[in-house]
Amino acid sequence: MNLGDLLKDIDERTEEVGLAIDADSLLYLSAYTYRNKWDIELAYFEFAGRVKTIERECYKKALHLKDTVLCFTAKTNFRYELYPSYKAHRSSTDEEQNLLKQRVVELKKLVYDRARAMCKASNIVEADDLVIMYANKGYLVSAIDKDVVNQCPTDCFNFKKYEWNEGLNEETIKKNILIQSIMGDSSDGFNFVSGYGKVKATKFIDDLLAGRYSMDEYINLFATPEDCLLSNRLCNMHQYKDNKLTLVTMQDIFDMVSPF
Repeated sequence: MNLGDLLKDIDERTEEVGLAIDADSLLYLSAYTYRNKWDIELAYFEFAGRVKTIERECYKKALHLKDTVLCFTAKTNFRYELYPSYKAHRSSTDEEQNLLKQRVVELKKLVYDRARAMCKASNIVEADDLVIMYANKGYLVSAIDKDVVNQCPTDCFNFKKYEWNEGLNEETIKKNILIQSIMGDSSDGFNFVSGYGKVKATKFIDDLLAGRYSMDEYINLFATPEDCLLSNRLCNMHQYKDNKLTLVTMQDIFDMVSPF
């Protein structure tokens, strides 16, 4: 790289920015690495090393990192109250899987003990919601969950694929939420509209936003308007701002469509 290229690279980077990491996934990957020969100190070293790698990667986007936040999911959140079956299918009788979950909990406690100032968790929302909350404040994000990538307004580093995804504009984020509301989420255990995969759901929303379908036709995909609202509330990660949860309303869903 010559001097001109280097200066061009510097000019394109943000001067200072924060970083929010989906630490749940990072915990799991770190514990999984030592699943066959468990050593919590080595798992912690793996976790800390991954955080440092992500931070170094961020210097491609910014000259300085002012803050790194490790976002965790607590034992409960608002989605369990809205939908008691949320993630219920994830319970397992597999001994190896349950042992890995225990080790993830052990590792999480150690991370909290040693890096408490960097840790953020809430009994109201999940790690994904926290990450998006910080993204809405301008933080860079690091996560592997497609739901985060599809709703992130700032650049997001996938630490599993080792690649950056560009931040999305408001219109694209709203569209992705509407598509997800139809598709549901098999990994989280909810689906209120049968027979709609990604392609069919995307086609319907494209037609909805183009005016070829009405909002009534969108709502009628669901058994009830309440199911439509519930699905949007389960999908939307932009409901937690400034440490306050404000659930979307039917009017909000109408407003997601009307500006297009």
